[in-house]
Amino acid sequence: MKRIRLTNSILESLTRFSTEIQISNKNAFFDINIQSEYLLIPLLNLVFDYKLVNANQIKKNYPAVDLIDLDNRLAFQITSTYSSHKVKKTLESFRKNDLHKLFDEVFFLFLTTNDVKVNSQKVLSEVGTKIVLEDDRHFLNFNSLFSHIQSLSLNKIERIEALLTEEFHEEKVKARIQDTKSPDLRTEPYFLNLVSLDLPKSLFVVDLNIEKEKLKKDLIERKKEKGQKMRKFNDRDLFKEAINQNNPDKYCEDWVIHGQQLISFRDFTKDVSLAGLVDQGTSTELSIEEFCFDEDKKRVFKNLLNAVLREYLKTVKFEWYHPDKIFRIKSPNADMPKEVKVTWKLNKKPQPRSVISEIWNKNKTHIICFRHLAFSSSIFEFDGRWFFSINPTYSFTTNGYRKSRFSQYYMTGKKQNDDNKSIYHDLRFILWNIKKLDSPSEMFQATLPYDFKIGDFEEFKSGFAIKDDEWNPKQEKVNEGVIDNPLFN
Repeated sequence: MKRIRLTNSILESLTRFSTEIQISNKNAFFDINIQSEYLLIPLLNLVFDYKLVNANQIKKNYPAVDLIDLDNRLAFQITSTYSSHKVKKTLESFRKNDLHKLFDEVFFLFLTTNDVKVNSQKVLSEVGTKIVLEDDRHFLNFNSLFSHIQSLSLNKIERIEALLTEEFHEEKVKARIQDTKSPDLRTEPYFLNLVSLDLPKSLFVVDLNIEKEKLKKDLIERKKEKGQKMRKFNDRDLFKEAINQNNPDKYCEDWVIHGQQLISFRDFTKDVSLAGLVDQGTSTELSIEEFCFDEDKKRVFKNLLNAVLREYLKTVKFEWYHPDKIFRIKSPNADMPKEVKVTWKLNKKPQPRSVISEIWNKNKTHIICFRHLAFSSSIFEFDGRWFFSINPTYSFTTNGYRKSRFSQYYMTGKKQNDDNKSIYHDLRFILWNIKKLDSPSEMFQATLPYDFKIGDFEEFKSGFAIKDDEWNPKQEKVNEGVIDNPLFN
């Protein structure tokens, strides 16, 4: 009878726990998820005889997992978000940070009573992480946790009941739920516009071996033939010309030149058609940490990442427009530009979205310009991790490429309609476009001799909620597809 009474009490506490999480999350009070991690440490240690600690106590902003047990070589991810995407994202971060060297197993505890259905072997094969992950054992929810508790000794059940009763007696839960209704205590997730980069472990530094004077003459001659303006040529121009002359099929720009040396993730000495452009005996392989030993070398490395990004984005139809220092959606037909729409999934629902829009004059008698989705970007490094930023903007062209002289006027009208939600959707959409690969033949990773992958946005688990109309008052919307100005009638 005592066991039944205690397990019923535990079930009641877990039910209150689950209900509190649901109510808190619906009211954007996400602090409950962080508080849960601290409560679950003693609970999980009691249930499974582990030695779990909060991962952030070991290292601030610990990647991928929330709770860790170094002695038993296992880790827990605690989340109220139940999805295969969440599991995959966690395991990708796990692999990227080499956590398999510390842990053999990863457990997922979903703070819900919903059935947990994840194909662990499929996820593991997609991510390429070698760890122990079994459907029945490593994916837990409140139901499976309660089943484990029921099978424990009476002594353990008594201790678990006391722990949960203290935290989830009725009055304490009511008080916490009431707090979620206070506008001063509501929280919401924050997303930085920083996207993580998964980089190769090393890069190569090698001396150049090109005939500069001959390359200069060739460039001058070619520009004369095309009637183009003459300008000074730098070493990058000359090396691009050398690659193009040597083997146009191998043309690439994912490299930088610094102090008469070529720096790249690509080992030029291993490519027969490009090896003659460098002094093979001077090639040195360095880790990123070894190369970035001072601020000057960090600046060079940032330039390298910018060059790699420009090369990468060519494959997903973003072109680099140097005059404005932006990446923009490239017109599929430069001779006959037109509106371009793509379908993407927003909140799991397919929705059409214009990436190149036609802008008409007020009377809708002719197209005066095209608006391209675009973004500017910078490279950042924090605590040994590298990121690039996405700053959504637009590019206005007269023919799909040439910049319109009225761009600033058009931009002002468009920006008047942007709010927090629309900017967030622009961010998600741009990243979706960057990471979308239409077919295996277009996979950028498959065409490069090194591993370079785009991650996801950095997210804060919680923060104080601020209503959009309080920090960004609503303005009267303008018709984006029509320009109302005497100049364009």
